[in-house]
Amino acid sequence: MPESDMSGHIFLFAKREANSAAAAHREGENRSPEALLVERVCAGDEQAFAEFYKLFAPMVHGVILARVAHDEVQDIVQEVFLSAYKNLHTLRDKNAAGPWLGTASCAVPLRT
Repeated sequence: MPESDMSGHIFLFAKREANSAAAAHREGENRSPEALLVERVCAGDEQAFAEFYKLFAPMVHGVILARVAHDEVQDIVQEVFLSAYKNLHTLRDKNAAGPWLGTASCAVPLRT
């Protein structure tokens, strides 16, 4: 094969690699810190779940507090996070962990 043909193939390969790297970089830009945290939790990182709880527990607590008696809130918060731990892998958009937890929290029946 002539040298000019080889150099053309090398440039084509380099261009393809650059496009792949740019696409991977763009995909990484769309992940929020929360999404990265969710990925770590899904990978079994216990410290990440502690961070996840610390980040979202106040919101979940507030939503539940508006719906049930004060003395029931903490137990239900624990149930929401236990369910989240078991089902976090089903979350399609890892950037939407907060709204997903909020929706789960709203599933708690209203106080009567």
